[in-house]
Amino acid sequence: MRNLVLSFGPSYEPTSPGSGSGRGSWTGSSGVGFSRRLHSSLNSIAFMVRIIYDLCFVAAAKALPHMSTRRKILFSMITLVAVIGLLEVALRLALPVLRTATVPGQMIATHLDKGAQKYDPDLFWYWPRLPIDGLQLNAHGFRRARPMTVEKPAGVVRVVTFGDSQTWGAFHRQEQSYSGVAERQLGKGWEVLNAAVPGYRSLNVYRLLRLRVARFKPDVVVVDCMPFDSQRDDGPLSRPPLGAGLLKRALWHSRIYYGLRHLVQRARRGAAHVAPSGTFKHLSEGAGNHDLLKAWGDRNGVKVVFMEYPVMTEQKKLLCTLLPCHLPRGALFFPACQALRKSGYKVSDLFHDHNHFTILGNEVVGYALAELLRTLEPGAALRK
Repeated sequence: MRNLVLSFGPSYEPTSPGSGSGRGSWTGSSGVGFSRRLHSSLNSIAFMVRIIYDLCFVAAAKALPHMSTRRKILFSMITLVAVIGLLEVALRLALPVLRTATVPGQMIATHLDKGAQKYDPDLFWYWPRLPIDGLQLNAHGFRRARPMTVEKPAGVVRVVTFGDSQTWGAFHRQEQSYSGVAERQLGKGWEVLNAAVPGYRSLNVYRLLRLRVARFKPDVVVVDCMPFDSQRDDGPLSRPPLGAGLLKRALWHSRIYYGLRHLVQRARRGAAHVAPSGTFKHLSEGAGNHDLLKAWGDRNGVKVVFMEYPVMTEQKKLLCTLLPCHLPRGALFFPACQALRKSGYKVSDLFHDHNHFTILGNEVVGYALAELLRTLEPGAALRK
């Protein structure tokens, strides 16, 4: 069966239709095992390339002296194409599945079992179709009732909010989510697009941003994720981003091109990574991807704001799970917990349950977010 997930960690394979089970199976391989397999495969490939080179050299030594200049050029081009083709075939045989980071298998299965989402090789779960009117999802994947275009309107500051069901606005309509409240408060000249997907962690968000949202050219990105919530992404996307050019789409599935993208991404990640200054008190699934999100923003001229992830404890108290010390140096921070405390309302009036806001809670956070966004002035040059 064809592998649908590209992952260094566990990979998800749906069962066959006749198996009688709606849930797939999970398999995994360690990064160490992959590295050893990769090293062995590269040695074999190097040996094969050397043999091909030697054969071509012998053939060229015999044939080239008797060829015209045109035939020499043609022979060289054919040889080059043959070598590249054989290298691609060798890489596909040696590395049939190139893996990247994943999230816990049970988490993916849980979201698929609910039936509201389908499996996605990069995002793990995503909407089965777009638009979905009942969920206020538009054709671009944003939870939004107002019309919008792919191209950012002139003079408009475009903000995109990412997160899980807290940002999504569970139990409420889109306009009652804190994203909708913030857009109303900001008024003319602003767009606040809600790209949240229930259950998403920073790994899902980082991939969703690159795969589907980057083409919308946001000025500001707001990320509402807990710290250390998932494995760090360790490889390129398995599919080309939306809006990619024809050449990039044609090359995307090449193993040679994959290797080059993988090397470039690893170099960027190594240069950009700055360990958080705080301790890993909340470490559960991994180091998270907050620094990668900030690095993406720095490369693309986009302000990335990290929102404090507030929750209500069983004792009806406010708990802030993301603190400035958990973030890379220089990261922009939105203190949502501070806004909730300053509101003067009871915590039980602000939360519907553990991590979902009531309408009142969304209003408090939305007003505070609008105030923060105004201070950033990301589109001052556009509005002049």
